[in-house]
Amino acid sequence: MATAAPTNDMTLDDIRALLGPLLPLHATFDGWSAKAVASAAADAGVDQDIAALAMGDTPMDLITAWVRSVDAHMAQQLPPDVIGAM
Repeated sequence: MATAAPTNDMTLDDIRALLGPLLPLHATFDGWSAKAVASAAADAGVDQDIAALAMGDTPMDLITAWVRSVDAHMAQQLPPDVIGAM
């Protein structure tokens, strides 16, 4: 079992950003569910209760967290200067 990562300095938004990319790995088998959140939290070493609080209650909350993580990654890979040069 993974040791919980220190979340004292992490906001709920930080935890959402950390877990967002991990969710699809578990949603494949567990659906967009509390079980997927618990598994992603275990992978990241985040306390499962804090992860549940951060992620929300509905499948749409989980999908939104995942999509935001994809958007953040894309924005990081394609900064304005790269897009401007296209």
